[in-house]
Amino acid sequence: MLVLHRPEPGGGATAALFGLGLLGGRIAGSLRAAGYAVAAGPPFSWGSPPGRKGELAAIRAVLAALPGRLDVLWSAGKGGFGMDRAQADREYADFCDVLDLARSLAADRPGGGARFHLVSSAGGLFEGQRHVTPRSLPAPRRPYGELKLRQERALAAAGALCGLVYRPSSVFGLPRSGGRMGLIPTLLANGARYRVTTIFGAPDTLRD
Repeated sequence: MLVLHRPEPGGGATAALFGLGLLGGRIAGSLRAAGYAVAAGPPFSWGSPPGRKGELAAIRAVLAALPGRLDVLWSAGKGGFGMDRAQADREYADFCDVLDLARSLAADRPGGGARFHLVSSAGGLFEGQRHVTPRSLPAPRRPYGELKLRQERALAAAGALCGLVYRPSSVFGLPRSGGRMGLIPTLLANGARYRVTTIFGAPDTLRD
């Protein structure tokens, strides 16, 4: 994880990022461009290890010492569409640990001084559905999507903690050299290079 801080009149702003991959890494870059500086990088191990209480205590100490507004962002995930239920359960336990930490910190920052941002998954929640609209209901087909829905529901039940949910789709996104790209950037990149784009997968997952 990564903690970033930007001094501001009246205290400043702190961002605690859990997950620094495709989305989290870009968010961290945007925060740095907006004047945030790295304040700490305490460890956060996957799989709810025996030392988790110590890790959370260290993270809490870092965040409690930084004044002002707090934004906690969860964009982490070791699994993917192919994860099984056991992997989903372990990841959900990690998420709940961070959510409980955010709730505790929010209690020390009254007046809306703490927010929790959850990066969920449009693909996982609406897999196989056509013409998805704001009124469409999530209907996950596999443990990955079920995990995302469980995370969203846990955040919704987090009481006074201000929670925001984002459901991006990997069809969009900026090209990322050496990493995963969405469908549209891949089509554009291959078109510019006169290369054939090969799409593979189960027919009911090619929604985009």
